Amino acid sequence: MGHNTTVHPELSSLASTASTMKARVAALTEGLHNERDAELLAVLYEVERSLGAASRQLERAVRIARPDR
Repeated sequence: MGHNTTVHPELSSLASTASTMKARVAALTEGLHNERDAELLAVLYEVERSLGAASRQLERAVRIARPDR
């Protein structure tokens, strides 16, 4: 048990924040579809992918740190 009782809630909050950030970045890309925005879109898609990966890893950490585990 130990540290998991304090770490788990923080990890859960971080996972939620990462998921929210990913959704916000995805929403930004919806209005950017012309050639002028191509470079910005490429960067935002990469940010979205990175946040998705971070979100998945944080969710994994949440499962590992569960106090009842």
